[in-house]
Amino acid sequence: MISDEQGCLPPPPRGSSGHTWHHSGQLLTDTITNDSRDPESAMSGFDDRLSDDDIAAILAFLKTRWGTDERQFRWTVTWQERQWATP
Repeated sequence: MISDEQGCLPPPPRGSSGHTWHHSGQLLTDTITNDSRDPESAMSGFDDRLSDDDIAAILAFLKTRWGTDERQFRWTVTWQERQWATP
């Protein structure tokens, strides 16, 4: 991948060929709210500009770009995380 003039990488693809679907909903929410943890990313947080509903809508849109296998993977991981978190 080629960096821009500031040394930042472009946003990755959001579909099945990207890696967004690998991440938990909480990490994606944190990234949108706060900022990217990747030092090569120029993405800043939107916590002062987006409501919780706005962020949920962004995540819902991203999920529409994922294929069936990626959505199933995320569903399974989310279900497992909830099982482990239940006392």
